[in-house]
Amino acid sequence: MNWQAGAGQLMTGVLSGLKRGRVPIVWKGICGLVVALVFLIPLPVLIPQPGHYFYGDVTREGSPVEEGTLITAKVSGTDLEYSTIVDLDGRYGYHPNYLCVPADDSWTPEREGGRPGEPIEFYVNGRRAWLYDVATEAWHSTYPFESGGTTQLQLEMLAPYRLFAPVVLRERH
Repeated sequence: MNWQAGAGQLMTGVLSGLKRGRVPIVWKGICGLVVALVFLIPLPVLIPQPGHYFYGDVTREGSPVEEGTLITAKVSGTDLEYSTIVDLDGRYGYHPNYLCVPADDSWTPEREGGRPGEPIEFYVNGRRAWLYDVATEAWHSTYPFESGGTTQLQLEMLAPYRLFAPVVLRERH
């Protein structure tokens, strides 16, 4: 007997059992296993988590930066970085130049993105930026990753350090 004939006989037996109102024990076991797996694996684990979107203005010493300036978000302590460019109005994260830090997939050994609460650093043309959270009206050096978050951050490009020597003028007597 070949496998096709065996499979055909099995299906004939199952169908005839169903017609008589009986379900073979094997099918009951398979259905039970499928139902158990559906309830044991939490649904949020199977659905990819959304990333964290950022947008806002970019300034250098209070003035908008040039169009095409590179904005980079780096997940602290990793090699993960995500970039976009500044538009004509000195803004980043707007269509079509979205800036999204994806969420990490906890079911894979690789790191694909941020994890809840993990700090994200921002860079303007490779130089660290200060972050102003418009919603809380507070300055930050990093911003925590939040899956599904959308945050308006104003980025202030840090000017190079300038050293000033005090000048003391004395009157001559």
